[in-house]
Amino acid sequence: MTKNPIKDKHFPENLYRILSFLSQKGKEVELSDIREEFKREISKPVIKAILYDLSFRNFIKETTEKRDRRKKIIFLTENGQDLMQKLEKLAEIM
Repeated sequence: MTKNPIKDKHFPENLYRILSFLSQKGKEVELSDIREEFKREISKPVIKAILYDLSFRNFIKETTEKRDRRKKIIFLTENGQDLMQKLEKLAEIM
């Protein structure tokens, strides 16, 4: 479980946790992996809402796998990577 270093600064904890998970996993993550990681703490509808919000804000992109269109692939955009770098720097000074 990833601790939210800026929880007290009004940044949504679940949003931070999912961004952090994507950042740690690297280039691409399957939606099923995100759901599996957070299945005990965050419900599927909430995960979907968070991903929609992140996508709307251009922090992530969602595509389908070429060989199996049922699989959704999530990855951080350049904006998402920049946001994570800023959040990590903020966490260091707190």
